[in-house]
Amino acid sequence: MSDNVPTPDTQPVRFERLHTAERWWLRVGSLMLIVFLVVVGVDSVYNASMQSHGSQQLATENVASTAPFDKPGTYEAKDGTYDAIVVAYAFGFLPLEDLVVPVDTKVRFHVASLDVVHGFTIPGTTNVNLEVLPGHVSEVTQTFSEPGRYLILCNEYCGSGHHFMTAHIRVLKRGEDPKNPPKLDGTPVANAQEATEAMEKMSNMAGMDHGDSK
Repeated sequence: MSDNVPTPDTQPVRFERLHTAERWWLRVGSLMLIVFLVVVGVDSVYNASMQSHGSQQLATENVASTAPFDKPGTYEAKDGTYDAIVVAYAFGFLPLEDLVVPVDTKVRFHVASLDVVHGFTIPGTTNVNLEVLPGHVSEVTQTFSEPGRYLILCNEYCGSGHHFMTAHIRVLKRGEDPKNPPKLDGTPVANAQEATEAMEKMSNMAGMDHGDSK
């Protein structure tokens, strides 16, 4: 055998240069992967800041007697934003009447449960979608850019009357007063006495459920 014939161990390693199209596909694929990871990261951070399932602890038996949940409703803050205080129970939401807020105004929802796990969602074009856990206060912030009457649903099965568990939030037009909103034709509005009676009833039920008997 001739000494000039290269063996596999002595042959130089040659790297073939990638075709131009292959290089571009690798670049595009890498860029898409980076964009995907960035979108997932930003979305997770955004949702974490928008929703909270337990930022504040509050025992169910204390909900009806602890401010601000002892008086559910909407309240204007000093900076012009609004706080919507909501109590969920089987099978309804307090306040019984519509929540009322102005259009283009930041609304902070604070929701607590009097009994079991509930949901609090405003379907459609909002990011309001909370799991309301007993013993915790769930919170989310939303700005409504369009006036109208928005449906609120419980999207966590909570018992036989789950499908009856609805409420509404009214977003008023510019110039309308949230403290004295226009009346809705054909829509019954619960009065303060009804809301108080419902709160007392739910408070008593919560006390019985937690074994207050001696």
